[in-house]
Amino acid sequence: MRILSVIETFDSSHGGPPQVLKNQIKVINKEKQIIKVFKTKSLSYFYLFKCLFFKSKRLKIYKFLKKFDIIHFHEIWSLKVIFIVFFSNKLLIKHFFVGHGYLDKWSINQKYLKKNFFIHLFLQPAYNSANASFFSTIDEYLEAKKIINFHNTFIIPNGVCLNE
Repeated sequence: MRILSVIETFDSSHGGPPQVLKNQIKVINKEKQIIKVFKTKSLSYFYLFKCLFFKSKRLKIYKFLKKFDIIHFHEIWSLKVIFIVFFSNKLLIKHFFVGHGYLDKWSINQKYLKKNFFIHLFLQPAYNSANASFFSTIDEYLEAKKIINFHNTFIIPNGVCLNE
């Protein structure tokens, strides 16, 4: 199994998501190298739009994504993620999201109108097409559930305690 973890950056100044991903890689890749990281910071919107309209560019991104069985999103507030979800849906590649506290009340209230517009237009359809969503705590899940409809949800403490 090959997993593509999508995150904006590995820079620890971006808070918890880079650290959670580093922990997952440390635990899961211990025996086999199954997780690869893709940083969306290195991807331009211009390139993604070209992938929509030019077959040669689209085939290039398809070739890249086909190397993976699962795509794991560690960010949600980006159209880049929505583009990758779109292409993964075209290829029938399973994908899922991790909460990282992005959907708690405090986070949603930051740029409230912009986030609500994004949720209704892009994020809810992306979650509808996802194979699963996971959270680190039941409280995180319950708070996020007030904002987004989920299916196939599971809880993994700190994203790495698989035996729990």
